[in-house]
Order: sequence, then structure tokens, then C-alpha cells
Amino acid sequence: MEKKRIVLGTDDRMYLSGDFEQSRYFAFYELEGMDVQDERFVPNPVAEAALEGRLTAEDRSTLLELFAGANVVLTRRIDPDLKQQLTDRGTEIHQILDTGRLTPLLFKYLQGNLTEFPE
Repeated sequence: MEKKRIVLGTDDRMYLSGDFEQSRYFAFYELEGMDVQDERFVPNPVAEAALEGRLTAEDRSTLLELFAGANVVLTRRIDPDLKQQLTDRGTEIHQILDTGRLTPLLFKYLQGNLTEFPE
């Protein structure tokens, strides 16, 4: 079975946040096939800078380290430079146009009901 590591941004550990890099937490899901093997929440180390609109190259590098091994990012919006860096290293970025609880959105992706983030 294929293993995946999927990341979503959240402010309250339940619902998807609007801007990925501004999220208070990142939800990491480890999946094997359609089964969730692990779920964990990691505080966003650059949330304050991102909220103030001053995300630096160093901040992006910090996030790239945090997302090492991630196969997929699910988000409503994402910083264009961060998106490009993630895409360059092979991470799929999928856009979610609605808000909602994290787990149903995760399974929406697994069922193939999300599209690649537009260029």
C-alpha cells in the first residue's frame, strides 16, 4: 500500500485555516492507503511573521524543513514562493475551496475530489 504524509493548516486543530503559512498549527496525517496511521499537530514557528505579512526566505526555509517528507499539502491559499519551493521538491499542492473539518477534507482528497492548486 502507498504511504503518504499530508499536511493541512489549522488554527484550532479542527477546521482548515484560510492561509496555509499563517495557520497557528499544521496537522500532519500519515496514511497507508485510505487508513490514517498517525495524526499530530505542530505549532507553526513562523505564524506571527506570516500574519504580519513579513514572511522571509529564512521563514520559508524553516517551513520547508518542517514539511520534509510531506507528499501533499491541502490548503485554501498559500504563499506563492512557498508553493513554488514545495512544488519544486515534488510536493503536491491541492486547493480546497470550502472550509470544514480537517478529517472530512482529508478524505475528500483521498477520494480524488480535489484539484491541483492553480498556477
